[in-house]
Amino acid sequence: MSSPPPISLEPRTDDAVKLAGLHQRSRPELPLDLLADIARRLKILCLLLFVAAPLSLLVRTLTSATGTGHMLQLGGLGLGCGVSLVLYLAVLREWIPPGRLGPVGSAYVVFIAALVALVSVPANWYGGAPPPLTRWSAVAVWVLIAQVIVPNPVRRSILTAGLGIAMEPSAILLFHTLGLGPLPPGSALIQLAWTDGFAAVLSVVISRTIYGLGEQVAQARSVGRYQLTTRLGAGGMGEVWKATHRLLARPAAVKLIGPDVLGDADQALVASLFQRFEREAQATAALSSPHTIGVYDFGIAQDGTFYYVMELLDGLDVHTLVSRHGPQPAERVVHILRQACHSLAEAHARGVVHRDIKPANIFICRYGLDVDFVKVLDFGLVGEIQRASAPDTHLTHPDAIVGTPAFLAPEAITGEAPVDGRSDLYGLGCVAYWMLTGRDVFVKPNAMTLLAAHLKDRPDPVGRHATVPPDLEAAVMSCLEKDPARRPQTGTELSQRLADTGLETGWTPARADQWWNTYHPPVQDFVQSPGISHDAP
Repeated sequence: MSSPPPISLEPRTDDAVKLAGLHQRSRPELPLDLLADIARRLKILCLLLFVAAPLSLLVRTLTSATGTGHMLQLGGLGLGCGVSLVLYLAVLREWIPPGRLGPVGSAYVVFIAALVALVSVPANWYGGAPPPLTRWSAVAVWVLIAQVIVPNPVRRSILTAGLGIAMEPSAILLFHTLGLGPLPPGSALIQLAWTDGFAAVLSVVISRTIYGLGEQVAQARSVGRYQLTTRLGAGGMGEVWKATHRLLARPAAVKLIGPDVLGDADQALVASLFQRFEREAQATAALSSPHTIGVYDFGIAQDGTFYYVMELLDGLDVHTLVSRHGPQPAERVVHILRQACHSLAEAHARGVVHRDIKPANIFICRYGLDVDFVKVLDFGLVGEIQRASAPDTHLTHPDAIVGTPAFLAPEAITGEAPVDGRSDLYGLGCVAYWMLTGRDVFVKPNAMTLLAAHLKDRPDPVGRHATVPPDLEAAVMSCLEKDPARRPQTGTELSQRLADTGLETGWTPARADQWWNTYHPPVQDFVQSPGISHDAP
């Protein structure tokens, strides 16, 4: 008896094609911000027609004779007014999914073209001579304008233009059938076909051009399997975008490091940098602390842009927290620092050092049912501890110092001692100083004097600028020792010192919930700026 074939966990090719097809049909055709712009223009158009239709209705009621043709015109104007109002409300309240704006807009264009024809045909064809060759009909003008406002892919654009232009001869046929007017001569119909046909072709060309530009934007905003939707911020190392996965509903944050950041670097240097980027992204993705930002994916785009994909968070970084709300209570500072210590302790145990600990890279957020949940961001500049002890000659270039000057440990500036986990704890001490006092450890006019202060100057005690319990002040100042041997040696050790202060119990869940509900209520669309430098000196 033959054994059954092995079960494959990979989807079959035909299944994958079907899934891709379903996704292609369900996802929006253009980036969401471009669809939002189309929605705004469609709302304006509906409002204009909603206002114009009653005015035209009033004029025709006062000036036109009664009869079947007149009643058709009045009914068409009233129907156009009502449909325009309904569509405006549907777009305003987002009852129409973004991916359906194109088809709904096209149907609206054809519908209004029919009403325009119903109103304009008697005046154009039964009130005098047909329009001259050089003038388009009202239907042609409408179709041309509407195709610009609601651009579509070429097939739908052709269908919209064809049906829209066909409304005028259809209205002529309707009026003739009802005995309201004779059929125009053949030469006039040929003239109508020529002028309106030209308008239809022109509308298709314009619509396809506009839609094609939108597709190019969508392609330019695509990295890997992620579609970029909204730019969240920018800094010295690139941009951060909100993004959605092409197949999954999961939102994400994508950090882009463009080729311009590398300057005139040759191909060998770019290749070496990408290898480091790849190695560090893999190291970050391997970290499992809940307080370390989750990395989903990374790679290099066709234009040479490095990118990595992170979890999207709802909250704000510590730099923004203090800038907006001032120095924080000691108990909250301890609560935040201990969570950051958890992230750094695991990273250091795995041989990874962050190298750029600063307020902008400590993010507090809503995380499930928790608030004031800390995520350490931007491990993209980390390096292996073992490699940090190798001879380093790149310091001859001032921009080669890795990190932010206001938060750099002395050994990271000189390169005379290994840059290890204790260097990150120095940066965390600077972050604690910022949270407690609202000022940097050293306030200097430029980066060079700032670096010199970190090398030689003794920082002011925290208590000189804020009221802080002595044991917390001692823990923070121990992180700012020039000699790494005199600092806490691990994140776990620092976390224990902070726990021993007993302050954290004062930051109760009720206090945290009250703060978040007051200053940062929950939102459906998360707003964050992970890993963006605030350009602190």
